[in-house]
Amino acid sequence: MTNYGTRKKSAIALILICAMMLTGCDPAGIITHLESKYVGDEEARENPLFWDDATPVPKSSNLYTLSGDNFLGKPYIDLARLGDHILMVGQAAYSTKKIVVQDLTDEDYKLSFDLYSPWSNSILASLPYDELDCDGYCVLGSSKLLLFSKTNNLIWIYDDKLELVGTFEVNGISTDFESIFYMGDNNTIYANSVAGDYIYSIQFPDEISSPEQPVTLNAKPVKTDFFQHILSPKLVAQSKDESKLIITGIDSKSMRQSIWSYRASDDSAQLLVESIDTYIGSVYDDDYILCTSFSDECWKYVNSDENNYFFEARDITDATIFADHSYVLNQKITSEDKPTKCNGIYYEEDGTVRSSFSFSKKACELTSCAFFEADNLAFYFIYQENSDPQLLVWDLSDAGKKKDPITCYDNFYELEYTYRAKMHEKDPEMFPIYSNFYDDGSYDWGDLTECRELANKLEKQYNIEIYLGEEVPNQIDVFNVATMTHSDTTMNALKQFQKILALYPDNFFQQLMYGNLSSLRFYFAGTLSSDADGMLSEAGAFVSQLGQCKLMVIDCNFVWDMSYTLNHEFSHMIDSRLDYRSVWSTMDALYSETKWASYNPEGFEYSYDYSDYTSYEPYYTYAEYFVDAYGTTYPTEDRAELFGEAANYAVSDDPDFILTYYFNDARLKKLKYYCSCIRDGFDTTDWPAVMPWEKILKAH
Repeated sequence: MTNYGTRKKSAIALILICAMMLTGCDPAGIITHLESKYVGDEEARENPLFWDDATPVPKSSNLYTLSGDNFLGKPYIDLARLGDHILMVGQAAYSTKKIVVQDLTDEDYKLSFDLYSPWSNSILASLPYDELDCDGYCVLGSSKLLLFSKTNNLIWIYDDKLELVGTFEVNGISTDFESIFYMGDNNTIYANSVAGDYIYSIQFPDEISSPEQPVTLNAKPVKTDFFQHILSPKLVAQSKDESKLIITGIDSKSMRQSIWSYRASDDSAQLLVESIDTYIGSVYDDDYILCTSFSDECWKYVNSDENNYFFEARDITDATIFADHSYVLNQKITSEDKPTKCNGIYYEEDGTVRSSFSFSKKACELTSCAFFEADNLAFYFIYQENSDPQLLVWDLSDAGKKKDPITCYDNFYELEYTYRAKMHEKDPEMFPIYSNFYDDGSYDWGDLTECRELANKLEKQYNIEIYLGEEVPNQIDVFNVATMTHSDTTMNALKQFQKILALYPDNFFQQLMYGNLSSLRFYFAGTLSSDADGMLSEAGAFVSQLGQCKLMVIDCNFVWDMSYTLNHEFSHMIDSRLDYRSVWSTMDALYSETKWASYNPEGFEYSYDYSDYTSYEPYYTYAEYFVDAYGTTYPTEDRAELFGEAANYAVSDDPDFILTYYFNDARLKKLKYYCSCIRDGFDTTDWPAVMPWEKILKAH
C-alpha cells in the first residue's frame, strides 16, 4: 500500500520547511504544530498514524505487521472491533516478579482491556486488571463491552469509549455468559442458560442514575410464538447489522436440526438452512453466507438481489458478509511438518476476488479479526508464544496475488457430485460417491428414458431422489451393487415402488429427513451382495446412511416380493426417526426399547447377529412372538418383519393368508404398540383415521 497520508504530510512539511528557512523561522516548531493539528483534525482517519509502526510482510503487497510501544510488554490474547476502534484484550497472572500469560487456570488469570485507535496510533482508554473483578467478557454487537462475574451473577456494561454504563445483578437463571447478544432497538440482552432449556431476555432500564450502583434485573425465558416449536434453542451469533439473532435448534414438527435468523422486535424468523446445527457463517439483514454441509465443504450464498449460489470452501474458520453483498472467508490450513497457513479472501458478490492474502510464520497463528471495511482495512491478532503482541494489517484495497474466482453452482447436488468425485479419487473410504455422474437434464438415458421420466415424477411428488442405471455406484456401504440397465425390469420395479409409496401420507417421507439428514435417496440396482462379517450375503434391499443422506438400495429383481421387502426397509427408517425423537423431544415419547421388550416373553434376548440366524434356539422356544427367525436378530428387524407384513396385507391379493399365517395375538399386540409409536412420533396432520398398515388390526 502506498501511504498517501504520510506522503501528503511530507510534501506539505517540505514546502513549509523551505518557506521557513527563507524567512528565518524555526522549522522544527512548525512541524511539531503541523503534526499535532494533523492528528487531531477530522482527516486523521484518512491518514492513520498506525502506518508509522507498520512493517511490510515480505513477498506480499497488502500485508503489514503492526507492533511498537503500544503493544510492548502487554499480555494481549485477543482483539475485537469496538465502535471505531480496536478493543485489545489482556489476560495474565500477575505477581511482583513477572507476568505469566501461558498455561493458566480459570483461577489464575486476570483480564484487562485497552482501547486502541489505529487512526491516532494510541491507547485511548484502559480498564486495568486491578480495577476489575470479572472472570469473563463479550463484545455486544460492535458498540458495547460486557464484563461478567459467574460467581455472583454480576455484569458490567461499558460503551465504545470504555466508560461504564451500568452495573447489574441478574436473577432468574444461571446464565451462560459466554454467549450473550445485545439488541439495541429494545435495550435488551439475550442469553443462553446453562441448563439449555430456554433463551432468556434481560431488559435494561433506559436511564441509569449511578453506573457503579448495582441494579437488580430479572431474566425471563423467551416464550414467543416462534420459540414454541423449537427444541433445545441456542443463541450462536448475531447478524452483522445487529438486527437479528442467529438461533440453532430442532424444529419440533419436522425434528430437523435447523438454523434461523430471528428478529426479536416482531418475533419473525427466517429459516437459513436445515439438517445442520453447527453455525459457521455470517448474516447481514436478509443476506447470508453459511456452511450447509461440513462433510462436503458446501457453502450457500444468498443476497436480497437474488444472486444465490452454492460453492465449495475448505478449512474455513469464519466468514463475514458486508452491506454491499461482498464477503470475506478466513481459512486455516494445518500441517504436521509446516507452519499453519492462514488465508483471507475478500469476494465480490459474484464470487470474483477483490483481495486476498496468505500468511504463514513459524509458531504463529491468526485468531480474531476487526474489519473496517469502509476504510479498506482489516486487523488480525497474531498469536505467538513468548513474544510481544503484534497485529497483522490487511489492506483490502490491494488485490494481492491473483486468485481465481470461486466456482458457483446453481444447486447443491451438482456441487456435491463434483466435490465427492474429486475427493473419492484421493480417499475412497472416507469419501464414498453418491452417484457416478450428475445429470443436469442433458444426459441421454437411452432405453431407460421412460424409467427416468417416471422417476422424475415420483421425485417431485414425494420429495425424494431416485437413481437409475449407470448412475448407481457399484459399492454402497458394505454391499457390492450390480448395475441394472434392463429397461423392463427397472420399469416393473418402479411401478411396484409407485404403488408402495401410495400407501404413505403426503408428509411422511419429508418427516424421514430428521436431525441432520438432508435427503432421502433410492437406488434401483441389480444383485446386492456382501462378504462383510456378520452381514447377509445377499439382500433384496437395504437401508443405510452416508453423510447427511438416508438411502435405500433396491434389487429390481425382487419385484415379486417388493411390497413386503420395501415396507420392511421403511420400518428401519421409521425406527431411526422414533429413536431420534425419543432423545430430543421435550414430551415423553411413547416409543422405547424397554417398552418394546415388555411385549416379548420373559427371559428372551435378541441374538444381535445376522449370521446363521435360522439356528438361533430361542426362536424355536418363543416362535409365537415372531414372524420368523429373522425377527430374533435385532429389535429393529423384529419390528420391520411385523410392519412389512402388515403393510403388505393392505395391497395383497390374499390378505386372509397374511392375517392367518403371520399374525396371532402376541404379534398383533406388538404391532399395535408399534403403530401407536408411529402416530406419536410423526406429525399426523391430515393422516386418515386408519393407515394401511393398521388395517390388519381392524380385521382381527
